[in-house]
Amino acid sequence: MDMKDMKVLKRWCDEGRVARNKIWEIKEKGSLCTKEDYDPVINCFTECLKQNDCYSSAYEYRGNAYLEQGEYDKAIADYTKLISLTFQFSLLDYNESEVAGYYVLRGDAYVKKNEQKKAFHDYNKAIESCSNLIDKITKGEWRKLIRDPHQGSRWAFRCVYLTRGKIYVRKKEYDKAIADCNSAIKIGPKDSYPYIERGKVYFKKKEYDKAIADYTKAIKINGIFSSVFFGSEFSQESTQHEDVYVCLGDMYSQKKECNKAIAAYIKAAESFCWSGSLREGTAGPPYKESRYYKKVRECMQKVKCLGGKISNKFLKNILYEFD
Repeated sequence: MDMKDMKVLKRWCDEGRVARNKIWEIKEKGSLCTKEDYDPVINCFTECLKQNDCYSSAYEYRGNAYLEQGEYDKAIADYTKLISLTFQFSLLDYNESEVAGYYVLRGDAYVKKNEQKKAFHDYNKAIESCSNLIDKITKGEWRKLIRDPHQGSRWAFRCVYLTRGKIYVRKKEYDKAIADCNSAIKIGPKDSYPYIERGKVYFKKKEYDKAIADYTKAIKINGIFSSVFFGSEFSQESTQHEDVYVCLGDMYSQKKECNKAIAAYIKAAESFCWSGSLREGTAGPPYKESRYYKKVRECMQKVKCLGGKISNKFLKNILYEFD
């Protein structure tokens, strides 16, 4: 490739990343993207591949855009090429966590196509491809993980287990799903996400006390043992897992502990409002078109059904605006 072709390739790559960042900005505000929003990303990275058909990042970014568009076969084709290129050019010296990530991406596409067996195969391949790294992390041998070129590997490996666990849930093999959640917790015991996912499985099994324990643990890990229990002010960190409070409310509702359920739903609504205002730049409730606004209404409707009183003016207005 001569200098002129390299400049063309760089230009299309830069334009593709700009288009991709615009999509992230839309999602960050809680808005939905249309299929057409992904076209610039696909077009730019297609042009990149015309210049260099071995440019792996272009296959990854274009595949992700196809996946979001619902073009699952095209996404699978790009991810398959991506896996092939990794082994073709890296031989034995490849980044195991990256390969695992590519298998997960293709597995996700198979899930969207409802091809569970192929998805399950890819998730297993992901775990197999980085089993040595998983073992090192589990044993605590990666003390300087953040400085390692594989940074983020803990997160990637946990996601592999949790994603495979979700397949087990669909198959109603709940004990296997819990085992995968346990593996994810072993890799990253200070991450709240595996506890949330395990709590959801316990909910499926109607083991409500265990589910509540996991959701409570997730809240503790985030450093926000919140007003559901102690009446303390919620912090910005609570915006990371607003759905935990909804899950808590559902658990308490199943156990007929209405007061705790109401407190959890109100906490969830407050957190959704906080997230919406932070990400949308508003001083009050989130925009009506955003997912946060819908979530707040759903929470307040649950409070109303349980006979709870709503003292927060913002929340009351949202609930009764369309009544």
